[in-house]
Amino acid sequence: MHKAKYMSYFLQANRPRVSDIEYHLARAAEKLPSTHLFKKYLCWETRLRQLKAHMDSQKPSGIRGLWADKRDSSQWFTFWAVVVIGTLGIVITSLGLIVSIIQTVGTFKGLQ
Repeated sequence: MHKAKYMSYFLQANRPRVSDIEYHLARAAEKLPSTHLFKKYLCWETRLRQLKAHMDSQKPSGIRGLWADKRDSSQWFTFWAVVVIGTLGIVITSLGLIVSIIQTVGTFKGLQ
């Protein structure tokens, strides 16, 4: 049978789309770091692997370290989204508390 018959609809149109699983599976291997890069350095291969494992296992400390660490972009964006949304939540809650206090004081002054 013809090869085009087994290709997905999106690849036949020569325009892969987000929902085309075949396109993304074919490109997934291209994005992964290849381990054969270490083989270029025969003398340092073991040490480079150890160094890479050590660097990958390190976690940033402090706000400045968290800001500069962009190894895992989804973790970076998640952390800062929680910080921003949490800060906004605390500010809005504080403003609501202040307004409630002002209303309560105004109510008691109106009763006198």
